[in-house]
Amino acid sequence: MFEVVLLILAAGGIGAYARGRGGNSVIWGALGVGGYVVIAYLGPVIMASLGRPVAPNSRLWLVVGGAAWVGIIAFCARFLLGRSLEKP
Repeated sequence: MFEVVLLILAAGGIGAYARGRGGNSVIWGALGVGGYVVIAYLGPVIMASLGRPVAPNSRLWLVVGGAAWVGIIAFCARFLLGRSLEKP
């Protein structure tokens, strides 16, 4: 439950950064949360279908990887989006 609340807050923050920098807030927020879901939740399914099942203890690394993805998207929305626009 706490994870979902943090994802909602992260999507709102990423969306606010994107909107302020001239991007589409829905797309950037969905990119962050969607990437987290793919890495953290669909990652074990994809790896099991490839014949390499994930040990229960190593699922932590998938969650950390998903959190890193959200951080990378937030960094891109904050510092890279709209950098060619005229500065105030």
